[in-house]
Order: sequence, then structure tokens, then C-alpha cells
Amino acid sequence: PEEVQVAVAGGGPAGLAAACALRSRGFDAHVFEGAEALLRRGTGTGIMVSANGWKALAACDAALPAALRAAGVEIVRQNITVCDEGGGVARAVGRDAGGMEERFGYAQYNVPWADAHAALAARLPGEVVHCGCKAVGYRDALEAGGVRLLLEGGQEVRCSLVVAADGAGSALRAQVAGAGEGGGDDARPTTQLLWNALIPTERLEGVSRELPGVHRPGEVEFVTCGLDGKAILAFDSGADGLTSWYLTLDESDAPEAVRAALRSGDFGGFGHAGRADALREAFSDFPGALALLRATDEAAIFERRLADRQPLSAEQWHDGAVVLLGDAAHPMVPSQGQGTMIAFEDAADLAACLEAAGDAGPVVAAE
Repeated sequence: PEEVQVAVAGGGPAGLAAACALRSRGFDAHVFEGAEALLRRGTGTGIMVSANGWKALAACDAALPAALRAAGVEIVRQNITVCDEGGGVARAVGRDAGGMEERFGYAQYNVPWADAHAALAARLPGEVVHCGCKAVGYRDALEAGGVRLLLEGGQEVRCSLVVAADGAGSALRAQVAGAGEGGGDDARPTTQLLWNALIPTERLEGVSRELPGVHRPGEVEFVTCGLDGKAILAFDSGADGLTSWYLTLDESDAPEAVRAALRSGDFGGFGHAGRADALREAFSDFPGALALLRATDEAAIFERRLADRQPLSAEQWHDGAVVLLGDAAHPMVPSQGQGTMIAFEDAADLAACLEAAGDAGPVVAAE
């Protein structure tokens, strides 16, 4: 379309949640996604939905909490095991998660990323989601006649508001935030390396659930492995009998094959040959991690180096009628399980501000 009321750049969970929130309040919000297909393979991750996320989803669209719960699995207990470098258990603590609903009003669920994404997409009419439309910039953000979202290939979309929800690698962030601190290409790579996968839980049949790193039904199992940054995480994910697992290492403790891949630029993405062997080497003293690796096809293992960005000031979050949202504004490393939750909060808050602004318009709401 050449003109819409609100253009949402980015069709990930943040952008879809924003579109749901806006459309539920009567705004003509359209999503412009760079990929050729909206629903696509996830990265083997699960989204841990906590109380603040449920509240935000309900504020976005009253139907969303039930849709995500149907795709997820309730977490009933969280366990932490502290091990030494050789795999010996120093101490273990656990806490029932059943009290979360009583205390905060919502139980904690885990939902596979791809299933959460599909649930959000299902709330939007197909005709308002435009794939193969990558946002590359904007112009006229302060003009009364409306801002223009610029798409790859030269197309322009005129609108009253642009919501830049195009992820941690946002093409719009630098233009919105300006040349000040944090506004440019300021990704901050850490030395933390992460591998993860989703596997059918039935592949763990016969594996002792007493092994650190092997979870029981409905439980989260987190193991520290004696070195800074070395850990195992596993839990149920989704309604279809899946286990989500994660292994992390500091770059300094990674096997030579991994360090060589980092030096050559051949690190990141799915299914690198030999990576499972490298992980077995790194976690050789941790039978739980070895059991997870045996149950996983190497092609299903996703890897990445964790990174975030400089925080933005309040003035850098918007430029006239263009506003940043989700990872485009505040990408987070995943260890706190809050990146998607805060994106949902952004979506709910923006829609509420626009609704309250009324005739004052989107620039007032963005501010």
C-alpha cells in the first residue's frame, strides 16, 4: 500500500504485538517485514513468559494470553545446581514456581519462539502484513503531512506514525537516535558464546533426571559449571513435548575449533559440522550436557555470540512521528528472560499513549 495510518517496521514478536495492540484500539496498523515469508524457522529458542509479559499481552489484545498459553507449557519448579569444574555438585537449590500465579496473578510458561510468533500473527488479518518489504529509512518525520517509510527497492509508504520494531540490527535506529552516544552502529559483543536447540523430550527417555542439566517435566534446570560463563540450561518448551536446552561458554574457555571459527568468521547460525564434538569436549565432565548433545541432531544446534547495545537517552527513542520499540530500542542478552517481555510492554504502552493522545496525534504520543 502507498498509505497507511501506522507502519510497523519489522514482523518479529515485537512488531506483531505492536500491530495487535494498535489494531485492537482501532488504528489501521500495517506490518512491513523484510523476509519473504512471515512465519519461518525459529532459532531453537523458547520464550519464557512471566507475569509482566502476560499483563502486557492482555493489554495489547485480550485474546493473546490464551493463544500463547495454548502453545506453551507451565513451569512448576526452578532448580539451580552449582558444580565445580570437574562436574562435582557443590550445592543445589530449588523453588516451586506454583506460587507465581498466587503472588503475581499469572503462572510462568515457556513457548517456543516460532509458536509464539505464529500465535501473534494469527491475530492479524493477512492483508495488513506485507512481506518482502524491508524498511531502510524514513523521511519527513516532522512534517504535518505525514512521515514516509522508505523500503528497499525505492518504494515509500506514507503514514502518520512509524514504529521501528526491526530488531537488534535495526536499520532505523541510527536515524531515529541520531549521532549521539548509542545512536550508531554500537553493538557491544560480549565474550559469551551460546548454543541452543529444541528437541523432542522423548529422546531423553532412559536418561537419569538426577543428572545436573537434565530437567524433569515442567521444571527448569540451570547448572553453573565452575567457570565464569559456563552453564547448562534445560526445560520443557511448548505444548508438543519439546525440550529447550542451552549451553554457554566464555570465549576464553572454548575449544580451539570454536576459537578458530570465531577468527575465520565461520561462527553463528545452524548446524556447523564438528560443533557437537567441540561441545562434547568442553562439557566432557558433565553427563547431563552430554546426554542433551546425544539427543540432538547437529544440524539443529544454533550458535551465536551474545551482544547488546548502548542504552539510549529518553530523547533518542523517537524522532517526530517515528518511535523505536523492542530490540531496536533496547536489545538484551537472554539470560534474564525479559527481552520479549519488555517488547510486549513497549507495544502495550505505545498503544495506550496513542489512544490517550487522541486528536493530539502520534508525535505527542511518542513523546
